[in-house]
Amino acid sequence: MTNTSDKINFYMDSLIVESLVRNPLTKEAGIVSDIIEKVKNYFSSETKKDPNNKVDSIMRLLEPTAILVMFSAIGMPVIGFVVDYAISTSGIDIHGFLKSVYNGIKSLISGDKKTSSQETDSVVENIAQSFKPPEVEEKPKKGSLRDVRIIKLAIIQNSMNRNYKFIKSASIASSLFKVIVIIIKWVFKIGLASAGALVLGDATNKFLGLETPSTLERAKTELAPVLQTKFKPKPNADRRFISSELIQNYTNTREGISDMLVDFAKSVYNGLDGLESIIKSTPGFKAVLDTVIWHNHETPGDLVVFVPGIFKSKKEIVDSFIVEVVEKAP
Repeated sequence: MTNTSDKINFYMDSLIVESLVRNPLTKEAGIVSDIIEKVKNYFSSETKKDPNNKVDSIMRLLEPTAILVMFSAIGMPVIGFVVDYAISTSGIDIHGFLKSVYNGIKSLISGDKKTSSQETDSVVENIAQSFKPPEVEEKPKKGSLRDVRIIKLAIIQNSMNRNYKFIKSASIASSLFKVIVIIIKWVFKIGLASAGALVLGDATNKFLGLETPSTLERAKTELAPVLQTKFKPKPNADRRFISSELIQNYTNTREGISDMLVDFAKSVYNGLDGLESIIKSTPGFKAVLDTVIWHNHETPGDLVVFVPGIFKSKKEIVDSFIVEVVEKAP
């Protein structure tokens, strides 16, 4: 189930980046696939110049200065603004952070070794501990969505100030750095995948469609998920969503989406009646729940819920947590 978890994490990071790069002063539709394609195409255009040295080509683009230039080149200048803001707000050593991450990732793939999305995340997160600004005591946070909102508010405030003086705040500094860490994890994984430096079957490879059919077949064999036999699948349980089914008639609240996912589980597997609380208590369920909530965060309270395109069927969603349900079920 780790591969599914990595896939969800990558999608969540993509949503956060997409939410940040959209213009906060205008209403425009955000499409996660668009920003992913921009970064992927930027890396791919470089690897085509020297197809025999893809890793070296990509690593040149991931050097501290080059990675900041990239965001402007692909139409995401707000990322550079966020970095400048982080430096000016609290003196965060962003360039030192980027250099340390670059060196850490480079050592992972030295000697033509391949790494994974998990190892990449671990390197970035461990290095971040040495560079993050001090935390401030405040009420419990709701995670990265709140951090993005704080940053976008600051962007709006600064856009209204002709002198563009940065608003200094420990809370904003902390939020800025958390989002920067997410962006760096995200872009390094896309870069490594584009260079073929991620292991066979890695979730990011699959998400980006960077594996050939033959590679995918090998991945299915070598990295087959752990199967459970306690709950039997219902007929046609693995049927893929059709377009109309990507819109579900549930209230767009945490409770409504939670009920939707439980109903999905019951529609896929026999024997889950009466296990609703167990289903909802599993980490996998909570990860999927947060993903769907994020996907619908701009239409709270609506009477419909949109299913993220990352999921191809109800069974794929439920299989993210069904093994954990088996472990807890009587």
